[in-house]
Amino acid sequence: MDDHLTDFLSHFSGLFLGKQKLTYWLVGTGNQTEVCGGTDLISVYQDPTFPTVDDLDISDYQTVGCYQEGSFGKSLAWRQDQVATSDLTLEKCLSACKVGGYAFAGVEFGQECYCGVVLGNGTLAVGDDKCNMPCTGNANQKCGGRGAINLYVASDLESTEPCGGPNIPPVVSSSTSTVSSTT
Repeated sequence: MDDHLTDFLSHFSGLFLGKQKLTYWLVGTGNQTEVCGGTDLISVYQDPTFPTVDDLDISDYQTVGCYQEGSFGKSLAWRQDQVATSDLTLEKCLSACKVGGYAFAGVEFGQECYCGVVLGNGTLAVGDDKCNMPCTGNANQKCGGRGAINLYVASDLESTEPCGGPNIPPVVSSSTSTVSSTT
């Protein structure tokens, strides 16, 4: 790498120069000793309070109730396409979410399985009568409804010290943000 470019970049960011590769990251504006990602890079942190999880045990998922999809998108972000729509059961959906490490699981429209780590904006609790469709793989189970999702949460996938301090229950996010560009 050109020495002038290296000198230039070192004035604006942290640098690590190897023989063949330049790794570049940005220093945060708050604490100048903390690294905060960079161009095509992301800082990844792990929550050390998460317990070891048995991804074969779905018994820790507890029902939260029936929820209506928000006007800003799905209640849970990740559809589990590996779970066949023609043979959906609660156990299959909860297992898929557990293996994926998702605290939230949900079934909708009798045949759809979704997982997530937070609830989507605008998700609202509704009466259980809205989640009245039988599961395609087990007619004795209810798998949501039209625009309604039976929601489950796994206690062993929740942090024992979530952001904000201990003993704060999970909340439904209701914030929105706007991104604008002048280019």
